[in-house]
Amino acid sequence: MDAAEQAGFAPFVKQLEHGLKTLQGVTMHLIAVAQEKGPEFFLADATLYLELFSIVTIAWQWLLQATTAQLALQKNPSDAETNFYQGKLFTCRYFYGYELVKISGLAERLMNPDAMTVEIKTEYFAD
Repeated sequence: MDAAEQAGFAPFVKQLEHGLKTLQGVTMHLIAVAQEKGPEFFLADATLYLELFSIVTIAWQWLLQATTAQLALQKNPSDAETNFYQGKLFTCRYFYGYELVKISGLAERLMNPDAMTVEIKTEYFAD
């Protein structure tokens, strides 16, 4: 059973779908930048792109863990196991509420045509 079929997971599925669309849009934009301006402009904010990519990937993994935990809770686990699975569910909620939302700012920066990180010169800050 996937997350879309489990009660209570629809908001997470929707957020993850939005995250994937955002990641795809940013990726296509950066490919166009690479073709138009070259690798220096394409790689200028590579760290931000990797952060965006990793947040979406981790959100996907937390949703997988949460759906597994929800199914396990339906089998009347021990108190310790219940706490473990509840911890998974709360961590998923945390990640979606506090971490996945960060991709909007990352995407905005990555889609911005301002090439500041390529155009800046060290001379601007030298004595």
